[in-house]
Amino acid sequence: MTKPPHPRRRSRSLLLALLLGAPWAQAGKISAVSLSTAPDRTSVALESDLKIRYTVFILRNPDRVVLELDNTPLDATLTGLAAKIAADHPHLKPIMVRTSPSADWTVHLEFALKAESEVETRIYNPDAGHGHRLVLDIVPQRAGGVAGANGAPLQAPAPVAPPVPVPVPLPVPFAGSFACACSCSCSCSCSCA
Repeated sequence: MTKPPHPRRRSRSLLLALLLGAPWAQAGKISAVSLSTAPDRTSVALESDLKIRYTVFILRNPDRVVLELDNTPLDATLTGLAAKIAADHPHLKPIMVRTSPSADWTVHLEFALKAESEVETRIYNPDAGHGHRLVLDIVPQRAGGVAGANGAPLQAPAPVAPPVPVPVPLPVPFAGSFACACSCSCSCSCSCA
């Protein structure tokens, strides 16, 4: 006959199982954040020891890009991103970094935009001393479309002048005889008469 486990041993096992299943036990800490700006885009790069799980979406009126990082603790590395964006940044206004209002263990990065923009994301696997990386590119729209390679707005084609109407002479009534196309000798009510 086997003896049941001691209640204290059973509670330790239960506590260990709960701790290993807790979101913060599997959380990926963001170890580095960088921000780079080019004339045609702003790139935000995040690096982590674990694969970065994220959601990105755009909000309008006012224009914002929201990046939510799942199972990520809010720490000084992420809050320090706000200090990297100067007031005279060409594409971004100040950003908000906080815990997501919609989910526990999710960090909410909200980038206020100076102009309507599109977003591109890229994922890189660990290599050459770097961990898992997520790169978020914010590409502002310009008049006439997305900015070109040198940052200048793409040029719309030059407007074309509307065509000039050409007068068409009116037909002169025919005074001679002709054969009817319907072979009726114009005895019917066709338009030949």
